[in-house]
Amino acid sequence: MRIVNQIKSLFSAKQRREVYEENIKSANEFLECFGELNYFSYSDMQRLKLKYQSTYFYFKRRRFSKINNNIRVFLNKYSNLEGNRRAYNDEFIKNELLKQHSFLSNIDGKSLDNQQRQAIIVEEDNNLVVAGAGSGKYPRIKLGLEKLNGILCISCHDIQ
Repeated sequence: MRIVNQIKSLFSAKQRREVYEENIKSANEFLECFGELNYFSYSDMQRLKLKYQSTYFYFKRRRFSKINNNIRVFLNKYSNLEGNRRAYNDEFIKNELLKQHSFLSNIDGKSLDNQQRQAIIVEEDNNLVVAGAGSGKYPRIKLGLEKLNGILCISCHDIQ
């Protein structure tokens, strides 16, 4: 009986180690996502929350004598995902506005104002453009289509 219990404890220790390793891998994968994103949309955030929720609770509910620094970063980023999303997007928009300055300064011979520029850079799931006559709705839509065509290689004919 004692040998059976020893085998069971060895097997369960092996299983625990495998689960731990899987969760370490998952947490590192989560952290890599931040380097791969362009604009971090609300739906991106929701997908990340769902995908890595079990990993978050695995590490949050357990006490480890030694905790990997990446796990601390993972727990911090996951627990404040909305705040991190906003900070990440603010930095992304700032950098993208600098990169696209000359392009955004000459749309059909007109320069876009800051609100129009941000509307072009932001890639939320849904963007509503509401403005009065002559305020630049058409350049916003035209530029959005050009961006899809140039960056994402999507033809105007493929948009429904």
